[in-house]
Amino acid sequence: MPAERDEEHLLKVGYTYLIEFYDLEVFPHYCKSFISEKGPRRTEERDGTVWNIFPSGYFPGESTGEQLEFALKYEGVNLQVLAFLFEKVDPDEICEFVKKKNLQGNIHGKSGFYMSS
Repeated sequence: MPAERDEEHLLKVGYTYLIEFYDLEVFPHYCKSFISEKGPRRTEERDGTVWNIFPSGYFPGESTGEQLEFALKYEGVNLQVLAFLFEKVDPDEICEFVKKKNLQGNIHGKSGFYMSS
């Protein structure tokens, strides 16, 4: 699942990426997150939406599990996005991701919990 850069060379991550990649018909999340090739971590407001722009070291990876982990860690819990995402994603993919992480963190436990609910 290759990540796409927008016109400002910002790489979509977290819920922003998952909503677009899986074409989830959900209400917009309160923020959008991006990875920038340059510059420090910053927050901007654009058209009434919070944009969180992270340095390249924050790039989570391209798997659904990695993107979900980023979203839960930096963007909070969005139950609507999770519900629609779990309808489209193979449950085994999320389960394997959680198993690899050994549920050793709050984020991984959350993803497993919401998946099973």
